[in-house]
Amino acid sequence: EEKTLNQSELLFYEENPRIYSIINSDGEAPSQERIEEILTTMDHVKQLRVSIEQNGGIIDPLIVLNRKGRYIVLEGNSRLAAYRILARKEPTKWKVVKCSVLSENISDDDIFTLLGQYHLIGRKDWSKFEQAAYLFRKKNSSKLVNDILAKSVGLSTGTVEQYLRVYTFMCDNNDLRADKWSYYDEFLKNRGIKKYRDTTPKIDETFVSQVKSGAIKQAVDVRD
Repeated sequence: EEKTLNQSELLFYEENPRIYSIINSDGEAPSQERIEEILTTMDHVKQLRVSIEQNGGIIDPLIVLNRKGRYIVLEGNSRLAAYRILARKEPTKWKVVKCSVLSENISDDDIFTLLGQYHLIGRKDWSKFEQAAYLFRKKNSSKLVNDILAKSVGLSTGTVEQYLRVYTFMCDNNDLRADKWSYYDEFLKNRGIKKYRDTTPKIDETFVSQVKSGAIKQAVDVRD
């Protein structure tokens, strides 16, 4: 249902991969204030603010879930954050925002599929790290086998398995820095390295320590 809603009453989606690893680092559920604080400092949100201001509003409505009268923004959290920035200076002008409100009956599985279609095979504006984190949490909560998980979002089973393999490795080694994703991705998919990992398990510990210390300067150096 298409509606115009008061932006101040909308809630950020706590499972938003873009900020999940940052705001959940201590294991506590983030407050709405904390989510807004994180989002409004991000460069892409600042760029969105300029674009929205120039256009006089958003072009595509926010996709919102109605849960017992609570409107949760599933798709468009960055745009909502940009609106909040604009509303600080002109609260009346930026009071309301266009939304597409989903039925209360939509399931969590359908929500996962919807967001997967948008961000995993659609615009792909989530980084690979963010995509992997989202798949990892879904697998842990749903216990779906990898081929079903892949089919639900339109990715190949091989891609999903690699994403999960790398993200799990990063979790196990206590290094969830998004900018190090490509280092670990290359390490785990490189066939030459795999031969050594099969016979010399301690190479994992050595590699992780070198990534953390900065001894490996860039991801391309992993092959070297």
